[in-house]
Amino acid sequence: MLRAVLIREGPESADEIVQLLDLYSTLLLYAGSCPPELYQQAIRPRMARAHPAFSGEWAPDHEGLPQLLKRAADVGPPTVAGAVRRSHRVHVAVAEHLVPGGVSLLQQAGRSAGGPPSSQERALYDRFFLVSRGPVCTHALDVQLLHRLLRILVDVEGSGLYYGGPPVSAAAGGFNEIAELEQTVLTRLRAQGTKLAASMQDKPHQ
Repeated sequence: MLRAVLIREGPESADEIVQLLDLYSTLLLYAGSCPPELYQQAIRPRMARAHPAFSGEWAPDHEGLPQLLKRAADVGPPTVAGAVRRSHRVHVAVAEHLVPGGVSLLQQAGRSAGGPPSSQERALYDRFFLVSRGPVCTHALDVQLLHRLLRILVDVEGSGLYYGGPPVSAAAGGFNEIAELEQTVLTRLRAQGTKLAASMQDKPHQ
């Protein structure tokens, strides 16, 4: 969704870019919400067994996105640049929360961030996260997105954003923006779910 809006460009896209980027940042907080001990004892070792340099940069969806975000921040209104910076701060804060003072598996393996992954590494990423890719209609994609969004919403409503330990914002160097994202997580999830459901009713199956 974010990629499609970034490619479309246009001044009317700025607000939607900010909304989707902040939603992405919120989902990143959710993805990194497990206790650091659990991540270090169970999740990180499993990724390392899959590949010693395992990285989120290997996600096929990630390809080209940093360049699109940089272009949007450079040519768009200040709100877009602010959302890009906010997203980066969340990424750094989540990494520090899960691996305090540590380095990523990619860096630990002696590789630099930003390098293009091989086709084998992209395929490995999808296998690890049980992702199956193939051509689908727009409606089918929207249904999948809404289903996942609703499951996250139910989880956060029932258990809160964090299962234990301090929030990411507690060790984020005083960035109030991160605390604000944590406090508005349910509002953002509900708003996006409502918007996605409404758009599915308005457009024909493609």
